[in-house]
Amino acid sequence: MFRFKKRDLKNSGPPPSIHRKATNKLPSDVGFVYAFFLKGLSNKKKNALKVGYTEDLVARHRQLNKELRTSVTDLRWIEHTFFQFANTTNAYKFEQELHFQLSEYLYKGEREIFNLSTKHFDDILISSWPLESSDLIV
Repeated sequence: MFRFKKRDLKNSGPPPSIHRKATNKLPSDVGFVYAFFLKGLSNKKKNALKVGYTEDLVARHRQLNKELRTSVTDLRWIEHTFFQFANTTNAYKFEQELHFQLSEYLYKGEREIFNLSTKHFDDILISSWPLESSDLIV
């Protein structure tokens, strides 16, 4: 039986690359870091906030909601905020900084989902601003 080797990942995922077999695209001119909150949780004491990066914000939002089977679960990711960057590499770096700032709220076994309300997320963001990234497009 084949088994994947376990490895300890420091980052939430790989940085953008044009060298992966699955892609033949050039790096995007724009990158986004997003924060989506999960609406419809039955346990009102839990929150779910997903922080990630993408080159296509609309397509990513659509993909995440499709995976939830909203018509069955009544769960859906709702846009809270996003940050735009000149490219996906800069977006990835900012995403990693945010993940570091939020690491104590990370759900066990997850890489990008945090037990945070949107207000708590905003408070953390404001208190730690400015983060290292200087390539944010405002």
